[in-house]
Amino acid sequence: MTGFFSPLRPLLKGWLLSFLVFGVVAFLAVGQFALAVSMPLGSALRTAARDWLPWAVLTPLIFRMVSRLPLERRRARLAWPVHIVSAFVAIGVCNWWAENVIPPRSSWMRRLNAAAEIATPRKPDVVREGTRPPSPPRSPGPRREMRRAPFNALFLVGFRLPVHLAIVSFAHAVLFYRRSQERDRLEASLTRARLEALKMQLQPHFLFNSLNAIAALVHRDPDAADEMLTALSDLLRLTLETSAEQELPLRQELQFVERYLAIERVRFGDRLRVSLAIDPDTQDALAPTFLLQPLIENAVHHGLEPRPGPGTLTIRAWRDAGSLRLLIADDGVGLPTGAPPPEGIGLANTRERLQELYRGAASLELRSDHGLHVAITIPFRTSHA
Repeated sequence: MTGFFSPLRPLLKGWLLSFLVFGVVAFLAVGQFALAVSMPLGSALRTAARDWLPWAVLTPLIFRMVSRLPLERRRARLAWPVHIVSAFVAIGVCNWWAENVIPPRSSWMRRLNAAAEIATPRKPDVVREGTRPPSPPRSPGPRREMRRAPFNALFLVGFRLPVHLAIVSFAHAVLFYRRSQERDRLEASLTRARLEALKMQLQPHFLFNSLNAIAALVHRDPDAADEMLTALSDLLRLTLETSAEQELPLRQELQFVERYLAIERVRFGDRLRVSLAIDPDTQDALAPTFLLQPLIENAVHHGLEPRPGPGTLTIRAWRDAGSLRLLIADDGVGLPTGAPPPEGIGLANTRERLQELYRGAASLELRSDHGLHVAITIPFRTSHA
């Protein structure tokens, strides 16, 4: 039984909402009739039911038709005739309802006219000699009834047709809004999938490099290899704990950096010097997860490792108005003169992640000046905002 009614649930919900909305409209109409024209409550209720009850029944059906066949360019040849026919049908149903199911009662109008005639007595007709007496009033015949036709046509065009057009327009607005919401949800899910794929490209790249370094130290320096394994274990634990996050406070991102630098210090010893300059105001600023590590890895392996002697890695973070500024600089070999900027996995994926996350509001710039400087600018936001 539940399976039988499941396709009807949206329609039943639509009727429930429709009766609530048109019930409010009918309540306001009853108040207007009773106060504005002194209509008795019974007649006001009949009039409101005559005018609005059929629309309460038809509105969910109109919404269903619009959802199946909206007025859009690619389906215009079929949609327009169907909507025109449905408009005639809906208006015809409302007119049939008004004329046959709940016909208008005019007794209260007759009572008002009778009261007006009693309050304003007519002067007796004076019949002059040689003239014919006035004829008694005639009962309304076919011609009198025909005079009501223009009023009915005016009522159809001036009331029922605008109501139908308003319902169809609102149904299209709801449909296009839902499509927009669904499109936004789809784009967001695709963006998350792309970001996850980019992040997964970065993490194995780092992991393989670290394991290769550990393998090289196992036989030559077992204690150093054991220290690297411990640091790598801590780093992987932090990675798993934040695997579902695309952004983290900068203080947590710096924890990744500290674990990674602990691994690299084992390899390079005194050759690697690190200078940290982190503005305290930036500790709670949100930054993309795993943003700094691949850039630092590039600086160490491509800038400082080929350099003879010790080298310095500089990491800075500061706030500049509404932006968070990050700098990863090394005094290594830099770029050859005239060489294009490198675009390995780390830099290419970082650029793409910044574009996906901030849609043009972030930047990544490379500058060769006694080594290589990587400057990143992203909007300054905190998890408390």
